[in-house]
Amino acid sequence: MFYYLILHGLQRIEGQRSPAAIYHLLQGRRSAQTIQDGNLYQLSEYFACYPTLSRADFNHGIVQLIEKDWIKVTAENLVYLTGKSHSFLNKYSQSFPLHYLHGGNYARAVPLFMKRIYLAIQTYTHLSVNNRNFDPIIDDYSVQNWIKSHYQQNRYQLKEWLIQLYDSLNGFLITLDSYSAELFVKRITAYQRIGATIQQLAWQNNCSIHDIEIRLMAIFQHLLFHIDQHHLELFYPLTDYPFSTNVGFMTASAQKTYQMLKHGWSKDNIASRRGLRPSTVEDHIVEIVYADPAFQLSAFIDEKSIGQILEAIKVIQDHKLSSIKAFLNHQFSYFQIRLVLARYDKDKKKGNEV
Repeated sequence: MFYYLILHGLQRIEGQRSPAAIYHLLQGRRSAQTIQDGNLYQLSEYFACYPTLSRADFNHGIVQLIEKDWIKVTAENLVYLTGKSHSFLNKYSQSFPLHYLHGGNYARAVPLFMKRIYLAIQTYTHLSVNNRNFDPIIDDYSVQNWIKSHYQQNRYQLKEWLIQLYDSLNGFLITLDSYSAELFVKRITAYQRIGATIQQLAWQNNCSIHDIEIRLMAIFQHLLFHIDQHHLELFYPLTDYPFSTNVGFMTASAQKTYQMLKHGWSKDNIASRRGLRPSTVEDHIVEIVYADPAFQLSAFIDEKSIGQILEAIKVIQDHKLSSIKAFLNHQFSYFQIRLVLARYDKDKKKGNEV
């Protein structure tokens, strides 16, 4: 799954970005450029699917792909796939549950949610049989303290809570492929049951640690999606994910710009007040367009201009900013083109005409 994601990502950006763009996407770099790359190349679902991935491990993977003659890297550090990699992608296109990945919508919530649910299951299954003699599998003190607080709120309904959790998780697991469901269960530590380590799961399934890490992250992202879709309120306290909002992922800095825009601040005034470059605020606004389907572009570009840029995109079938700008005789700014691209990509994902 690890190499499939890298190759699929490289295929999407082929000849337009360096391999580092894929690393930052998989690792979940919280930058405007990474978020825009994810949306522009329709890879946003991959965002932060492997947050613990090191640059060294990613670069090692790229070197291996080069040595196997699966990719070619130019002197400008741009990547092109060979026939071997295209064959691999076609052969395994249905082998991995990529639809479990939901990217920016849930990626930020998964690491904390994963720790809390693992520790809650271990703690409550032991306490439900009055066994306090166990070592917490999560050594994060903030998570341990959170579980203690949560326990105090649920201590008198502990068995009912566990039954409800079991039923809810069982309802989720039957929606997964059998391999993913088995991985999820094997990882759990409970009373008289020791969960498997990542290394053990990799050895048992004859795959890499990278594959297991990504698969588990995908499962938990899909679990959050399942919770969101079915309004499973039992899980809400276990995660800080804002289930009630329809706005997608934004960097913290973009969120501040978003709030200022909603209070009537202009783009230039925001840059001046926050001590930012105007181009940085423009990056934020493009993020906002991707994250909020209801955000209006009218303050930055009129409907006629939107139509002209959209027509150019459809005619030249190219998302390169320079190509679109040149086709339109340089009458629009890069910022305006990026805004329209953001709205165009967002609407195209939903299957709507722009």
